[in-house]
Amino acid sequence: MILHDISVAAGFTAGFLALFAVAERLRRRDLAPPEAARKLVHVGGCLGAMLFPFAFRSPWSVVALALVFSAGIGAAQRVWRVRSLDDVGRASDGGLLHPLALGACYLVSDTFGRVADYEIAMAVLAFSDSAAALVGRRWGRLRYCVEPGSERSAEGSAAFFAVTLGVVLASLRLADPAQPLAGAALLALLIAVLATLFEAVSWGGADNLVVPLATLTILLKSTPPDPAAIGRLFALLALALALVALAARLRRALAFSGAVAFALAAALAAGLAGPAWGVAVVAAAMLAGGPAGAEPVRIRRAFRLLLLPSLVLSVANLLVFAGCDIRPVLLPVFVLALALALLADRLGARRRRLRRVLAVVLGVPAAAAAAWLAAALVLSAVPLHRGAGRGGAIPVYVLSNGVHADLVVPVRTAVHDWSAIVPASDAADPRAAAAPWLALGWGQRDFYLRVQRWENLTPGIALRAVSGGGGTVLHATRLFAIGEGPDCARLDLTEEQYRALVGRLLANGVRDASGRLVRVEGAAGYGATDAFYEARGRYTPLFTCNTWANEALRRAGAPCCLWTPFPGPILRHAR
Repeated sequence: MILHDISVAAGFTAGFLALFAVAERLRRRDLAPPEAARKLVHVGGCLGAMLFPFAFRSPWSVVALALVFSAGIGAAQRVWRVRSLDDVGRASDGGLLHPLALGACYLVSDTFGRVADYEIAMAVLAFSDSAAALVGRRWGRLRYCVEPGSERSAEGSAAFFAVTLGVVLASLRLADPAQPLAGAALLALLIAVLATLFEAVSWGGADNLVVPLATLTILLKSTPPDPAAIGRLFALLALALALVALAARLRRALAFSGAVAFALAAALAAGLAGPAWGVAVVAAAMLAGGPAGAEPVRIRRAFRLLLLPSLVLSVANLLVFAGCDIRPVLLPVFVLALALALLADRLGARRRRLRRVLAVVLGVPAAAAAAWLAAALVLSAVPLHRGAGRGGAIPVYVLSNGVHADLVVPVRTAVHDWSAIVPASDAADPRAAAAPWLALGWGQRDFYLRVQRWENLTPGIALRAVSGGGGTVLHATRLFAIGEGPDCARLDLTEEQYRALVGRLLANGVRDASGRLVRVEGAAGYGATDAFYEARGRYTPLFTCNTWANEALRRAGAPCCLWTPFPGPILRHAR
């Protein structure tokens, strides 16, 4: 696989360099206008990137190629004038951000198995952005300021909207001709509106990164289209625009680009995480800016204000994609991030030292959380022992309730008898003795005893779990039936694999002199056929209940991933 991807990367590199060479030759001989030469590279790069899913075998090869090209473009622009990129007469980092967007979109779409959405995002970046630039430069008359020295035109934005609408609708219909036209059209309209607003307030080439990522995020969240949900998001966007426009008119503290940025943030926060999140952003918009007569908040300043809260929002939604909905717990964090960002903005340049302190206070936890989430997304995509759980005679299941992943084993086999270690009499229901299956899990004591669903999670429980305090427990549940489904995957292990799995499952249990697991006194189970037992080990953000289950499968040589704190990847790899 490595040699294959290296050869493919070499071929794409040669093709992209040839594209740059053609664009450079056209500019140096003055055979093409600056914007046309730049868009030749832009569109050609996107069209080439649309072939990645058919050529590369690993998403990391695409990420490596993107990083190499971004670094190479940056170095080339520092050493000499790259006329195909630099002759447009405006400062832009679009050349650096373009390959980064390709790599990021490909990695995210591959992780969630949504490569078709990647193709749509690339098509929007290729054609819509180019149409906006060319129409705006040729026919743009109604211009508006994004930042001093950076302008857009209403005509260019209209072209961007029209092309995006057509590209997305055609792509959705090609990808799934059976889906209703009305739903596809409504989703295409939503993407066109939101992507146009994002493009309208991007500066310095940031649209090359923001537009494809925004398009991909909406597709991941809204496919297949739900007309009711899309209608609610349109209503939220209209309400956010109205409220932020009212705030801008009353306080005169928001410029056009800043107001659009806050409205987008409010609508997306409300649509992705809940109304309270959107209300917090609208409140921040009303408080943003300085006294009357001060410089209004434009997009660059709004970006600084919304960066950390947006990171919290992104983390919350990526956790939802991973099967862990803790948005109620993260809402206070989101509000605190907005408050601290507003405080740092109000301090101004006269309080630089305090602003640096606030930056550290905000930045260190945010960076740690971002690194943890990035590691979870990356490492959970790396498969181990692929195909190794299909040739045995002992069935084992991975069962998830959305919070915890349990491993379900037969109560009795020729290899091991669990009834002597986890007696059925520990369950409240006497019929549990007849149940042929046993589901086992491990986790932090308070978290496991009190959080059966994500809505049960409180900030206090979360803090104790993150700190590693409170001890751990084993959870055992007798099941009368088990079968494959959306939350359950089957593995067929050999006797050797199963023996290794049993050893790992028991390694964390506290057992009495007779060999039985020691029950947690006074702990009520989730139902009538389960019980909690004392356990060894420390729960940390790096070793969660789901990490334990994944590690047990790894020790048994069964399909799993390199590391994950979430149940979703364990299910995915078990299938």
